[in-house]
This record gives sequence, structure tokens and C-alpha cells, in this order.
Amino acid sequence: MKNFIAIIIGLASVCAYGQVSIGDPELVNAWGINDTATDGAPSAAANQNGDIVLVWTTDQDVAGMGEDPDIAVIRSNDFGASWSQPAPLNSHALTDTPGLITGEADKNADIATDGKGTWVAAWSYGSPDGNIDIPDSGPDFDIYFSVSKTNGRLWTPAAPLGDKATTDNPGGAQAPAQDDFPRIATNGQGTWICAYVETFGTVFVSRSADNTFSWDEGQIVSSAGGNFKFDPVIASDGKRTWICAWADAPTTTGDILYSVSTNDGVDWSLPGEIGIPGPFDEARNPDVIYNPSAGRWFATFSSTLDILGAGTDGDIWFVASPDGLTWTGHSLLLDQSTSDTSNETQPDFATDNNGNWAVAMIRETTVKGAQSPGTDVAVAISKDNGLNFGGPFSIGDLPNGESGTDEIPVIIGTGSERWGVAWQATGGDLGADTDIIRTSFGFTGSIVGRVESLSGAPIGCATVVATNLNDNSRYSAANNANGFFRI
Repeated sequence: MKNFIAIIIGLASVCAYGQVSIGDPELVNAWGINDTATDGAPSAAANQNGDIVLVWTTDQDVAGMGEDPDIAVIRSNDFGASWSQPAPLNSHALTDTPGLITGEADKNADIATDGKGTWVAAWSYGSPDGNIDIPDSGPDFDIYFSVSKTNGRLWTPAAPLGDKATTDNPGGAQAPAQDDFPRIATNGQGTWICAYVETFGTVFVSRSADNTFSWDEGQIVSSAGGNFKFDPVIASDGKRTWICAWADAPTTTGDILYSVSTNDGVDWSLPGEIGIPGPFDEARNPDVIYNPSAGRWFATFSSTLDILGAGTDGDIWFVASPDGLTWTGHSLLLDQSTSDTSNETQPDFATDNNGNWAVAMIRETTVKGAQSPGTDVAVAISKDNGLNFGGPFSIGDLPNGESGTDEIPVIIGTGSERWGVAWQATGGDLGADTDIIRTSFGFTGSIVGRVESLSGAPIGCATVVATNLNDNSRYSAANNANGFFRI
């Protein structure tokens, strides 16, 4: 594996030193170079013992899954140093077939672990034309789940998540309900909650209080109205407080709303606003986590709202709450957001609960004239519990080719010095289809202040140098294309 070290040497107080090492990105789906299949929507979970499980949607006929969309899974038991071969996760992958009209599909899986041996994957399954192998679910899309007690090696048969699958519009005059985009989490004490969207108009949460043995039918946490609902997320403080957040929008962007439960998911508050105070945030992509070492909730989202000097490009916002009920201190995650014109979107962040944070994002590269026009995955990092973030550091592309347009980054926190990130890539040298790429990174020292600017060298910094640890070749700000610092 090729590693690079980025050394940031500071002259001003906003800039300190730090080291970031980034491994070579690799294809998760080994067939991705020459295939035409669609591989997308990655999700990953990890424990602190080195076990990582990564799932995604694929219509590649691998391991007998056929060419209909199914859920594939790979796993690592050594902090990502080596990985298993892809295998089907959904138990009916080998027997289901494409639907007659729109196709039977398993898609958009999410995965979580309690760190105690239980892993749960949830996804959307069904077919509007009614050609479904699992009985009683009706001609629509419903949320299904599967459980592993073997760190992702074996999985229980796919089953509906609660009774809603058999009761929500199974046909007739009403349009079928389309339950999709599930997000699942646990408090580590036996309660699991899955949030999802029904036909882009309603946000549901379904709860299991007995470690996934049973699930309730689900309840609505979003407000009534004609706005679209996007990007649901769910998080727990490890005790009895939960937060569900989503984007509420008349078109493709809008406000970031949330609902809170303080009694372990039994009851939920009326929706409040977690985004920028005001009538319309032009926001998407919320993410929420609780950090026990800081004793606070944290949220990120992307917005094109032009306030605080952010401009009309997409930027990442950061906000905190002591109790999940009141949110204050809205601020831009990156210092250069007030001076750049590139779009940063789709934040996904994690903490090791020891003061270290990592935020993955999608970053537009055409504006800065970078070597790979389109969008790339970048990572911002903090070593002081989110008070300051350095970056973004570009993760880069495959060693043998450009990955084109990158989307849906997923941070993988293992509790070790190495972090992982996976994402969906479309086009470029991989062809017109979508594929899944992964890599790892680590950081040491103090990472504070900017590491790039429009003028070439970081503001307030004397030198920025990346060094290849294999051959000691160097890449400095002097040949940095318009300030886009690639590692």
C-alpha cells in the first residue's frame, strides 16, 4: 500500500502541524473495471476489535445472485488490511428474479453494530409489479432486515421490519407505498431503531426493544404537508435519548428538521429545526451523532444559503446541542468556505470518542482546475473534539484510473489509528456504470486551520508538502493546481 504524509508547517496561529496518511483507493467490487453492472449506495459499520462489514446494492451476477439488484456484503477482521470475497446478504438473492415490469429489487442497505456481536442490516425490498418471492408484503417496497452474530459471515433470513409491510397499501386503488432509504442505529443496550421514508412524503421510525427479535409497526415523526422528505438519519446517545433528522424540502433542498425521543424511542417530539435559523436553509444531507467524551450532540449538513460569507456554493455546516433539544453555534465546518466557490456536499462524520473526528464529503473539483474534473471524496479532520477542523484532504482516485463522479461517502471509524472511507463512483476510466471504492487514512499531531486556498498556498501557512513514504517523492504547494491540495 502506498502512503503519503502531508506536512503542514505554520507561521500564523491558525496553522499548526499535522500528518495525514492515505492509502491507495481500491475497488470493492473487483469486477468494476470491465463490467456494466450498477454497484452503489454503500454503508459500513465497525467495532473496536478490527471487524468491519461493508454492504452495497449490486445487479452484478456474482455468486449466483442474478442480474436483479441485491445486497452484497464483504467483511474484514483485521481493521481493513484484508477483505473477504463479495457474497449475497439477502437470503433470497439466489432465488428471486427481475420483476415483469419495473423489476424486483433489494436496494439502499444500511448497517449498524452494537459492538457486542450483533450486526443488523436493513434495506428496501419489493417490486411495484407484484412479482415478489416473500409472501404477504404486497406489490410495493418495504423495509426488510437481517441479523448477523458472526461479524457479517452468516445472516438470518430476510424478514419484514415490523408489520407495516403487510398493511400499507398492498394494492387496490391507492398507489403502493414505497418505503426506502432506511437508516438503522442502536443504543448498545438492546434497543434498535430504523428510520426511513415512505414515498418521499413521510418519515417513519420503527423500534425493537428486544435486540431485533420483534419490531413495532412504526410511527410517523415528520410533520404533515406537501414537502418532500429526504436523507433520514437516526442516532442514539447510548442511553434513552434518540434523534431522527431529515431534509424537508419543496423541491430538492430545504430545511433540516428533527424529532427527539427521551424515553428510548417510545414517544417523539414535534419536529423542530436543526438547520440554519430562518425560513429556508437550501439544505440537504444531515448527519447526527452523540459524542460521550464531549457530552454533546453534533450535526452536520450541506447548504447553499449565502450567509456568514459562505456564498451560494455548497458548504458544510456544523452545529452542536447539549441535550438534543436546542441547537446553537451554527458555523461553517471549513475555513475556506468563505473564499472558495466549489461545492462541498454529502457530509458523513464519525468520532472515536477520544477527541478525534473525521468528516467525509463530496467536493467539486472543476472550479479549482484540479487534475480530476468532476467530484472527489475529501476528508476534514479534528483532534480537539470538533473545535477546529483541518482540510479537506482529497482522498484521490484509483491508481490505474480516474473514478469520475464520486458520491455517497461513508466514514468507517474502527477505534484504531486507521480510519476507512468508502464511496460510490460513476464514469471516468471505470466506465459509465457505478462502482464502490474504499481506502483508509490516519492522522497524527495537531491538525488546525486551512490546508488550501484559492491563491495556491494555504492562508497563514509557509509550506505544504506531501511525501510518498515509499520513494520520498514530494508534492508541494508550489505545483498545487489553483490551491487544490491533492494527497
